[in-house]
Amino acid sequence: MSFDGLWAAASLMHFPKPDARRILADLYKLVCPGGLFAATVTYGVTSRLVTDGWVPRRYFARWRKDELARAVRRAGWTLLELNVVNNRERKGRWVNLLAQKQS
Repeated sequence: MSFDGLWAAASLMHFPKPDARRILADLYKLVCPGGLFAATVTYGVTSRLVTDGWVPRRYFARWRKDELARAVRRAGWTLLELNVVNNRERKGRWVNLLAQKQS
């Protein structure tokens, strides 16, 4: 089975980074040549289990832009866009990613 595109909206950030790196490579295998991958992850340095607020007991991996770019490229993707944005709806800084599997 293969897909023309995949979207991981605020989901990969709930895996420890070593697991997320493996998942990026696994997702690459699921996409057709020329297919796209879009993702959003939390921006920052400190990854941790959140113990309070509206999402208690949920793990958050925070990614720097350069480290996410390396992980995406190592998984085989060609990076098309990578932007740090401020989001009012979800509050905070996020990294938006768009990548492509070359044909």
